[in-house]
Amino acid sequence: MRCFVAIELDSKTRAELAPVLEKIAVMSLDCTPVLPEALHLTLAFLGEKNPRQLSDICANLSQLRFPSFNLEVLGVGVLPNDNFVRVFYAGVRHCPELASLAAGVCSVLDVPVFHAFSPHITLARITSRKNIEKLIGLKSELSNKEFARFGVESFVLKQSMLSPQGASYVDLACFPLQPHK
Repeated sequence: MRCFVAIELDSKTRAELAPVLEKIAVMSLDCTPVLPEALHLTLAFLGEKNPRQLSDICANLSQLRFPSFNLEVLGVGVLPNDNFVRVFYAGVRHCPELASLAAGVCSVLDVPVFHAFSPHITLARITSRKNIEKLIGLKSELSNKEFARFGVESFVLKQSMLSPQGASYVDLACFPLQPHK
């Protein structure tokens, strides 16, 4: 099964991002938008894992001890760049606690790190340049928009199932963060 570790968004943050998803839906883009209930922030992609490996993964993740923290969802952008758009995303304000958690997850799971951690919330996966100028315009319009701020109190091991309609996710295990003192 295809697995990854992520932070779930709270309902208020999903509601704040829903109008952006609605704008994308009427742009006639060649894209697969993410459903509001599926929005998340990936900490580490694990790839294909068999059921026997999951118990080791869960045991390793349960050893992590990080304090809860706040995240701010801020602006939108594209990956890799305006000339070759593959992902339209909502950004996250720099947060040292988030970077530490992601590094901790990668460390205990021995996940190779090929590039610097770049936290984002994927809103849509783009498959062609059709009407891409509309998306670039939306990026300019919302580049500094403050969407929401929410408390991160846990992270989740998830299974991803791919289909032509996009990915769907199943939570396999949840790992709480330590409460603030």
